[in-house]
Amino acid sequence: MEKQKRVVQRIKPDSGPEFIMMQALQPPISDEDLERFLSYVTSVKWQFAETYAKTWPHEYTIRQWRPDLDDEFCRQVMFIRANGIKEPFYKAIRLYFYIDGYKYWAMGDPLGTT
Repeated sequence: MEKQKRVVQRIKPDSGPEFIMMQALQPPISDEDLERFLSYVTSVKWQFAETYAKTWPHEYTIRQWRPDLDDEFCRQVMFIRANGIKEPFYKAIRLYFYIDGYKYWAMGDPLGTT
């Protein structure tokens, strides 16, 4: 259950030539979609993940904290899935979206349970 709650998380990215190259290959994102994403991430509560403080420091938000924004939450999960860059996370492959020095991702569960 705890895994399903950690839905959208952010950390500072490791940047390098590969990251810049992958960014260049991404299709353009509309200004409206980008502004809507940034508006969402700045309007929700973020919690530091104490459990991973030493191994994978990050913050997370969960959809239940803002039930009034549930539709927007789903839209932004889909935004990350549509615009993210595939990267490994241990044995899994995740989609990450980078902006303003942060790395955002969704856990990959079906939209109804993420």
